[in-house]
Amino acid sequence: MEHSAREEILQKLKTAPKQSLSPRPDLPPLSELSMTQEEMIHRFTERLVEETGVVYRVQNNQGALEKLAEIARAEGLKKVMVSTDDVLATLDLPAWGKRNDVTVMTPHDFPNRDSFRDAVFNEAQAGITGADFAVAESGTLGLIHNKDQARLVSLAPIL
Repeated sequence: MEHSAREEILQKLKTAPKQSLSPRPDLPPLSELSMTQEEMIHRFTERLVEETGVVYRVQNNQGALEKLAEIARAEGLKKVMVSTDDVLATLDLPAWGKRNDVTVMTPHDFPNRDSFRDAVFNEAQAGITGADFAVAESGTLGLIHNKDQARLVSLAPIL
């Protein structure tokens, strides 16, 4: 029986009317294919701002920590939930939190999903995550969900 079903499908494929391949989409203009890094950053920034994103450019980890402290002060943040992804690991946010009087929580601080969820919705004033990639043409940030990049951290807190 299995053999006859296979043969039947193959016969249908062989006798199906032949169609030409769909035309390939046009390539983007050469200028987009050969953008410099600075041009890609500029394009990404423009597109993200169009989507109501806010961009702060910094030169290094220290600059990122200083900008984060400035934002935390301006927003009055006292409790944040952070992911433990590779991007943020180099920043040592728990130490940053102590220096800036901000309680830094991670998903690993909670014994189960319910207590983590409650903390994200009821305690955290902001969520801090890294981004795995960015798409200049659309201003898209990509976060790949895994054990160190809990989606709830980026979705639930108010800020």
